[in-house]
Amino acid sequence: MIKKERKPPLKLQKLEALLRRLPASHPKYKEVEVELAKSRAGYKGELSLDYHINCFASPQHLIFHDLRLPYKQYFFQMDTLLVTPSYLLILEVKNISGTLFLDHQFNQLIRNQNGEEHVFADPILQVRRQAFQLRMWLEVYKIPTVPIEYLVVMTNRNALLKSHKSEPCVIHSEALHEKLQEFDRRYNQPVLCTKKLRKLSSSLIKADTMQQLDVLKQFSIHSSELITGVQCPHCGKFAMRRVYGTWRCPDCEYVCKQAHLSALIDYALLIKPSITNHEFRAFLRLSSINIAKNLLAALQLPYTGETKGRVYELSIGDLPDYVRKSPNSS
Repeated sequence: MIKKERKPPLKLQKLEALLRRLPASHPKYKEVEVELAKSRAGYKGELSLDYHINCFASPQHLIFHDLRLPYKQYFFQMDTLLVTPSYLLILEVKNISGTLFLDHQFNQLIRNQNGEEHVFADPILQVRRQAFQLRMWLEVYKIPTVPIEYLVVMTNRNALLKSHKSEPCVIHSEALHEKLQEFDRRYNQPVLCTKKLRKLSSSLIKADTMQQLDVLKQFSIHSSELITGVQCPHCGKFAMRRVYGTWRCPDCEYVCKQAHLSALIDYALLIKPSITNHEFRAFLRLSSINIAKNLLAALQLPYTGETKGRVYELSIGDLPDYVRKSPNSS
């Protein structure tokens, strides 16, 4: 049973918005593009693993995706946590292709692909640390001692795993079914009753904390360097104009009534989760105060202040569902 669904990570959404709004000639464009590719690959790997989890997890498996829990003054994140009455299982997902060598001497993962070597952090150390942090977290919440298992799951079919010794905690996603059966057989005595399972589930959801990431700060990019305007969903140019109650692209003549919503989402993702009429007009390249006022009022967003001092709260979840395919997304 899925208790917390997997959604596109906020980091991925912010990177996509940044690449959309960054001029291709910008010196940081390539760097952002590389980071976005990594984020997309990670999310794609997690989604591919979800297929195996959904196929083979039993009703007793409570599934939590993308949990970020507090540990002391920091946080730790788990790609997937499976909770059962008898044990907990942490799944760390890696979507990496090529020949992968687990170097135990220096605790690193070395990828050899097309004659080039790349070094990654040791995923085994990473998931072991998560297991330790989860155990400490359970103690704080007074959850009974329960066995914690962990697996590093390689989801890329083009990954060739090599190591000097056997690594039972590193598997390909196709082997997940057998591992789940193995754990179910090994831990066949319930530790958590229904009441304690309910308490643990509720505590996990309540403690889950979304990461606040400022991608502009991460790449040392100022908001003034971003492309403003409303992007055409058809041709991708930031040239749409408000004409007679709709948005029209002067380049391809595409017409869309709701094109401003994607611009608002980009603003919330990249700049800040609130906006004034003046900021709205500047970012969307609108000249009319009244048109901006009507567009914002139509969204029925929560706000503070009155008249010129009104500040509208922008939460991605509050904006109407508006999905568009842009040239920079896939």
